[in-house]
Amino acid sequence: MVEANPWRLTKGDVSEGKSPADWIGEKVMARMDSEEEVTDTLEGVTDHGFIIDVSNRRGKGPSYYSWHRTSWMYPTEQRRTG
Repeated sequence: MVEANPWRLTKGDVSEGKSPADWIGEKVMARMDSEEEVTDTLEGVTDHGFIIDVSNRRGKGPSYYSWHRTSWMYPTEQRRTG
């Protein structure tokens, strides 16, 4: 399992020892440093970033987002705390 850079995730984003790799296939919400927010299915996670399928929203296929530019991410079923 590939761990995300924990310094980019805020307290409460990773619950019960789970990492974003555990959320693959689930709907997630992520916020980028540019204040862009994306919500859709998490397709993959690497140690450099993650892929979210934004085809419904943008009319194009999956998009890659760098951890370096990510403020936070969490499954949409969870409320943000912390």
